[in-house]
Amino acid sequence: MICRLILAVLFLASVSACKVQVQVPDNGRVTSVSGNYLCEVSQTCEIEVIDLLFNETFIAEPARGYQFDGWRQELGYLCGGQTNTCPVATSLFEGCEACMEVLASDVTVFLEPVFTVCKLPDGEIVVQTAAAGIKFVRTPSACFDSLHDYNFEPNYVNVSGLRYHYIDEGPRDGEIVFMLHGQPTWSYLYRKMIPVLVQAGYRVIAVDHIGMGRSDKPVDPGVHQFEQHVAWMKVLIAKLGIADITLFAQDWGSLIGLRIAGDMPELFARIVVANGDLRIFEPGSNPYSAPVFEFDESDPGLIAHLISRRGASSFEEGFQQWIEFAATAPDLFADGLLDLASVDGLTVQEYASYNAPYPSRIYWAGIRAFPSMLAGIGQQNVPAWEELGRYDRPFLFLAGERDRHLGRVGNQDKWIAHVPGAAGQDHRRYPTAGHFIQEDVGTELTAQVVDFIEKNPAPPM
Repeated sequence: MICRLILAVLFLASVSACKVQVQVPDNGRVTSVSGNYLCEVSQTCEIEVIDLLFNETFIAEPARGYQFDGWRQELGYLCGGQTNTCPVATSLFEGCEACMEVLASDVTVFLEPVFTVCKLPDGEIVVQTAAAGIKFVRTPSACFDSLHDYNFEPNYVNVSGLRYHYIDEGPRDGEIVFMLHGQPTWSYLYRKMIPVLVQAGYRVIAVDHIGMGRSDKPVDPGVHQFEQHVAWMKVLIAKLGIADITLFAQDWGSLIGLRIAGDMPELFARIVVANGDLRIFEPGSNPYSAPVFEFDESDPGLIAHLISRRGASSFEEGFQQWIEFAATAPDLFADGLLDLASVDGLTVQEYASYNAPYPSRIYWAGIRAFPSMLAGIGQQNVPAWEELGRYDRPFLFLAGERDRHLGRVGNQDKWIAHVPGAAGQDHRRYPTAGHFIQEDVGTELTAQVVDFIEKNPAPPM
């Protein structure tokens, strides 16, 4: 308590505040333990703090269907990043000259809760059945009402009775940039890149894989097989009626996207891979196996899992451990993985936005199962790999130095040597970027993509 109070005093002194402005979004309210203060939905309430008698602890109360994800973390905001109550006390300011000057000042600090991720009681979850007999759930739209820095209209296409979500921004007649994410992210990963591409005149389509983001989510993890996702994505592309595509793909988006580009190269004017690959295994050589999808309530968590992987004798052994962890982890790990695999970290609001599509365990099947899809890959990607070895249209590989697998030099060089269209292109390596390269160097990455498109006009198709 003393440490927290000292930090609070130092913060208040640094911004010279004597008023607290409580800003409440439209999905909760803020109260105080004493009952003296109540700031309702969508209200802005100003509280004067002018003497040594102020001692309040503020509580964030989410509306039904939401949870409190922390106090907003920005300059001038109290308790930023904390996920519990917010104490504001002046009773120990006595004798502190700087603190007393704060109380005599006229600057305002802010207090704002973040309510973003839905939490639904099991009894309120509706399980539907697609035409193909696949049981699925659909994340309520209210879960996406408070996404941070993601102001795009949703679009949907039905594929095999399941609803795909995609962003479609920019001029209808603009050249198409088709963006595919990996696991456990969704199109939120591209929020920094989309506006820049649109400003440059391109039509940007960013898709959520089935099982992720705003797309429908089959409840059986076994539904998520590599060939199934390739087939679904091909139908989506056909229904969108798009061609002359510039593919931008990362992580699992690259495995699915490169397979499709190899199968249907006539649709793709250019290809950009960012920390990606297309895996092939000789018969009997695939080292991965499908896990048992049962939650392990005793699991110690993501950090403990990653520490344990350091003892793996090979990458393959470590990735099998990741397959097992994703299948059995009892806690939602989307935000935790973004935290550990991005270089600079994200805000509380951004972490909550990555978690938003998954209000309870029944929604997690996709992010649990995607790693295990590697166990189903053998020789089926060989024709696509061979076709990409003849692909002479522009090809660019962008790598995050701190992604020690998909971003490693050997993987980048393999693709540059294999694809004819990679010759002479300005392939880049970003020293300050990790696996989620879009988060770490989104602005630089987008500038490079725009430059790549402009220097490589689409050939006649």
